[in-house]
Amino acid sequence: MQINLSIDDISPHPRSSTKCLYRCFELIKDFPSIKFTLFIPTAYTRINELSYDIRNFPDFVKEINSLPKTIFEIGYHGHFHGVPGEFNRGEFTFLDYKTSLDRLLLLRKLFNTCKLNVSPIFRPPGFSLTPGGFIACKEIGIKVLSLYPESPYRLTYLGEENNFDRVVFMNCYPRVDFPDIKKINTLSIMYHACEWDKNYFSELRKKELNVFLKDNTPNFCFLEEL
Repeated sequence: MQINLSIDDISPHPRSSTKCLYRCFELIKDFPSIKFTLFIPTAYTRINELSYDIRNFPDFVKEINSLPKTIFEIGYHGHFHGVPGEFNRGEFTFLDYKTSLDRLLLLRKLFNTCKLNVSPIFRPPGFSLTPGGFIACKEIGIKVLSLYPESPYRLTYLGEENNFDRVVFMNCYPRVDFPDIKKINTLSIMYHACEWDKNYFSELRKKELNVFLKDNTPNFCFLEEL
């Protein structure tokens, strides 16, 4: 069973922070070959809250940079994550090609400024991406898109997902109301760092995952390898 584990919204926000990474290290003790893909928005913003620009949080950057590269990879996950003052996710839902390209270039610039090594993978916040966004991803050198296979998210793609070289569809979203992890050959399991999200990588979610991994034969991989 090939498995990728990812965590969205790792940021300096106090309730969408790096605290859940401690649970990752607990899993590493039981599964030394485990791998995690961390999706980091560069200026995570909630409605009526300030932006958490990673450049203003050197301790956060230092912690991410200290993670072992053989176990953790970083992926692009937007700038604000949503639209400040309007909605919390779906930042790329209405962006045309030029605006999408400018936003992606900004992400790359900010990660480079912080000397964070980012893999050429992109999970659009809220999984929404316009046809122009697909073109911008190709132009900036994104190799893998992590998307959602069903509506309403897929409605924004207008079929462009079929023209992109490498798309990995997230297919497992453990949460309070349906916690079971699927038993399928290729598994992309997604969690959140947000403490308010039903999919938050809590102690309970970690225990469920631990039991599942012990009951199966996982072959852990980064998203590009899935």
